[in-house]
Amino acid sequence: MSKEDKIVIVDDEILNVAVLGDLLKDDYTVMVAKNGKQALKIVEAQNPDLILLDIMMPEMDGYEVCRRLKASPDTKDIPVIFISAMGEEENEAKGLELGAVDYIRKPISPAITKSRIKTHIELRNAYKELEAKKNRMQQELDVGHHMQLGMLPTVFPDHKYFSLHACLRPAKEMSGDFYDFFPIDEKHVVFCVGDVSGKGVPAALFMAQTKILLKSHVTSPHSLAESICRVNFMLSQDNDAGMFVTLFFACINLQTGNIQYVNCGHQPPLILRHSGTVERMPDPHGIILGVMEDYDYNDLSAKLNNGDTILIYTDGITEAINSNNNMYGEERLIELLESSNAGSPQQLVKSIIDNVDQFVDGIDQFDDITVLSLERK
Repeated sequence: MSKEDKIVIVDDEILNVAVLGDLLKDDYTVMVAKNGKQALKIVEAQNPDLILLDIMMPEMDGYEVCRRLKASPDTKDIPVIFISAMGEEENEAKGLELGAVDYIRKPISPAITKSRIKTHIELRNAYKELEAKKNRMQQELDVGHHMQLGMLPTVFPDHKYFSLHACLRPAKEMSGDFYDFFPIDEKHVVFCVGDVSGKGVPAALFMAQTKILLKSHVTSPHSLAESICRVNFMLSQDNDAGMFVTLFFACINLQTGNIQYVNCGHQPPLILRHSGTVERMPDPHGIILGVMEDYDYNDLSAKLNNGDTILIYTDGITEAINSNNNMYGEERLIELLESSNAGSPQQLVKSIIDNVDQFVDGIDQFDDITVLSLERK
């Protein structure tokens, strides 16, 4: 307790005010309101830490004062203690139902009253401290969110041989999903999508580590599998948290359309052919990264013909849930691709995100959503 803690006494009886004021003046800053309307004005101006509220007052009784306080977002969290001569059980129950934290009957016991007030002031201060910490954490998460998104490329190429677009929408402030693309030489471009286990800060840190390792170890278009093996070894070392990541990692030859890729436990991408048909890429059953340090990954190959598009996505798309607890599913995604006039990768990504949003119809999702589309021109 501290003189910085402010208490408002609301009572139209001078004697009651005098008793409570004398009891509290040495430990708190005490303010007095003679009626309900005056009390509301003082509370709005002073933002006290506790309100001691009588019930039987002219014009506006204590119940109505409490009701108005709890209805306002600015005052709803200020603790209210009813201090009243109305000693029936239903009176106390009504006060507590309106949101009061306590009910003290007159005539008061000074020691008990002071002890109860001290307890609720301490709870109020603890609540304010938690709110302050929560706000600081939120600010740090917001900074981390912007920093993490800053790690993802946002300028998408429109090359004479290919065009590419991607979108990541986190379910929380920090995401475990990621995408990336970068050239290795004049002929080859690497592109990938990954999904780290878990959510929040741990997943974001593991995502950043994975992304950095991939970019630093994949320097040649030849034998991606060897590079992925090195990355997996490093992620598996001292991985006490048991984190892991699914990853589809590929390199395209821009002139021939040949794709060399490694799939590490990620759902197989879809290829939208220029003819309008959709093919599901073979699932090589490669294991996730970060769990078995000596696992040998294998290179696989595919080809994009002129006008073909490859679509890589995370399970936040197919596992999006609507109000009926139905999942979006891969079949619905394939139907969308088959029925759409694909357009550019940017248009395709947007149509998928819009279709998922329409399906879930405002229901909060628990998984990040990431989509990457690459078209060979």
